Amino acid sequence: MEEFVRQFNNMLQESEYANFPIDVLEEEKGYKVIADLSGYSKENINISYEDDSLVITAKRMEGNKDTKYILRERNLGNKKRSIYLPDINPESISAKFDQGLLVITMNNNEPKVKTIAIE
Repeated sequence: MEEFVRQFNNMLQESEYANFPIDVLEEEKGYKVIADLSGYSKENINISYEDDSLVITAKRMEGNKDTKYILRERNLGNKKRSIYLPDINPESISAKFDQGLLVITMNNNEPKVKTIAIE
């Protein structure tokens, strides 16, 4: 039974992409995204904004494949989240990473108002 539990836990851990918890807050000028990435280093975290979506990817590889775990709940490998946030000014996106929390702030595009003259 122990071997079955080990193999099952390893299958869950080895999926190509697993999710991580996030919060998305609406602010006066845009949005704030807070991602829980404890145990990751900022060098292994990538953020991009493409096709109206904020994409966060993180990678954590540690340990030896020969190590026999009795219980393994911490995820290793690749994690990815994509959040649809249209009308963001990509130049306004900034990020800070401290004690396992990634905080991304971004502003909405300024509304484009055009006055039309009547002839």
